[in-house]
Amino acid sequence: MKPSSEKNHLRARINKIRQQMKAEVQQRDSQVTRPISGGLPVPFYAVALLVCALTSGCQNTASDLSLSSLPEVTDLDFQQTVLEADQPVLVEFWAPWCRPCVEMTPILEQVSKQYAGRVKILRIRIDDNPATAAEYEIDSPPAFILFRERTVFKRRLGKQSQLQLTGLLSSSLPEEIIE
Repeated sequence: MKPSSEKNHLRARINKIRQQMKAEVQQRDSQVTRPISGGLPVPFYAVALLVCALTSGCQNTASDLSLSSLPEVTDLDFQQTVLEADQPVLVEFWAPWCRPCVEMTPILEQVSKQYAGRVKILRIRIDDNPATAAEYEIDSPPAFILFRERTVFKRRLGKQSQLQLTGLLSSSLPEEIIE
């Protein structure tokens, strides 16, 4: 064979392989995006199911907060548990649907261990205890109120870091309790 005819033969073969590959890709793509009876492509339904599953998962995570080791107070026992306590009490006003509240759970548990015996750390669900939330003008969670000697000592609104919470508690404790 002449060199030019070999080149032509190779080019023809390469073009044939390209056409076969293109046909295979088109066939595969048409199977993936084949419309279901509603007319939308399959990937749309897959994405919709994924979003639905992820959203439901977030709700379940939030509802699992009842497994938290932090004690809860209610409208009924707030007076006795918080206001009549013999030590400072930090109360988180929270809701299970509140993402920052969910994120605060491990931080509060850690701070609670760190200040055990010196400060009580409690939670109150604002949806289930509207009277207390209204009394302390809590409109949106998370909100933190530090009670000392039967009164509001300090307030913080929004998500707090562990450093912010420990700073709040340390600056609020009498010196003999800090040491």
